[in-house]
Amino acid sequence: MRPLPYSAYKPSGVEWLGDLPEHWDICRLKRVCRFEYGDSLDSESRILGGTAVYGSNGVVGHHNEANTEAPCIVIGRKGSFGKVNFSYDSIFAIDTTFFVDARYSNANMRWLYYLLGWLRLDAVTKDSAIPGLDREDAYRRFAPLPRKTEQSDIARFLDHATDQVEHYIRAKEKLIALLEEQKHVIIHDAVTGQIDVRTGKPYPIYKHSGVEWLGEVPTHWDVTALRFRYSQCLGKMLDTKRITGKHLIPYLRNVDVQWDRINTQELPTMDIPPEEFERFTVKPGDLLVCEGGEVGRCALWSGDLPLCGFQKALHRLRPISIDRDVPRFLCYALKVATHRNAFDDGHESTISHLTGEKFRAHRFPFPPHLEQEAVHNFLDSKLSVVDGKIDRENAQIALVNEYRTRLIADVVTGKLDVREAAANLPDLSAIADGGDEKIPTESDSQQPNVSLHNEVPPTVPGASS
Repeated sequence: MRPLPYSAYKPSGVEWLGDLPEHWDICRLKRVCRFEYGDSLDSESRILGGTAVYGSNGVVGHHNEANTEAPCIVIGRKGSFGKVNFSYDSIFAIDTTFFVDARYSNANMRWLYYLLGWLRLDAVTKDSAIPGLDREDAYRRFAPLPRKTEQSDIARFLDHATDQVEHYIRAKEKLIALLEEQKHVIIHDAVTGQIDVRTGKPYPIYKHSGVEWLGEVPTHWDVTALRFRYSQCLGKMLDTKRITGKHLIPYLRNVDVQWDRINTQELPTMDIPPEEFERFTVKPGDLLVCEGGEVGRCALWSGDLPLCGFQKALHRLRPISIDRDVPRFLCYALKVATHRNAFDDGHESTISHLTGEKFRAHRFPFPPHLEQEAVHNFLDSKLSVVDGKIDRENAQIALVNEYRTRLIADVVTGKLDVREAAANLPDLSAIADGGDEKIPTESDSQQPNVSLHNEVPPTVPGASS
């Protein structure tokens, strides 16, 4: 059944919290639990065992002993401060964390986990060089407090609801992964000539390309080294010792070039004098390719900056003849090459780099100009449809995550009475095996009996206890 509001409410006395169920209390967090400091345990001191070691961001390793009871809550103190994790098993909490178990609270641990997550402890920090969670500040936060039996009902209901959300999200993520793989297949088949995109059928005759990742290609396609079709140039090395400030212009870094997207916002600047503009700046239609990191990642420059340079971590490619080659086609070919690990040098212990010499020697397929145009037009159109599906799936994930956040807020603050709903819930194990409980949709999230406000309580300076 769908939970409804409680029958009677009273003022909480805290402006941002509003009214509380009549039989609930409100108190400072220090009355609900105590945060215990984790213990020092560097990676060299750990003895391999079956006990999870928790840092501020979750599991960071394993050890042969625990310093908590089970179950327990771990709260980030440094690093990912305020982040809340839960373990049904005893664990070892290290000294970048606080933890709470039955020794430090009489509350239902799962209810307390949801409460602490809702309180947004990551917003409670001292102003210092190293931000972190001060537990005395956390203790001063106000907390709505139901009876212990009702805490159990709330925990059971939210465990069920969040399990359903996770089940839904995992299914969506699997679908997105399949759609991403479908994109790779579409690009591969078009770029390698497995289909003639003009007819939707294979070409009549193929030949061996001599390139492992490429396989067979149509007989009339060229397969040749990049140097014969494109000019290649690495960007300018950033030399901090020679900065004069006389010729500062924005420049692109490796991180600014993502697949099919180039960041032009808040770029750093470097000295590039006018006599070096031709060599170290970009023009519309230039193809920028990552030399390190995700080697081969690329995008076409079409930015609206009047002048923009590029750093040595990037290759700039220009077709030797614009009547023969289409950079957009090569961009798709680089996607296939990267997906097939064509630039992997086989040295796992070193960071991969695509030097200019190596890059110029790599062989790529080059259909006739009109076919390159046909391939990139076909892929632009076909992939936009798949990308639209992926965007819709991601939007559904965002929607259901928003629903979960709001539902937790409404239940933890008493906007919804879940006691009867919790008593009628099926076993979680049955749901995990594929139960058909209804996942909330956009229209569900707008129902009047689900409050969509007060999801994050603001700090209340000067409020009295």
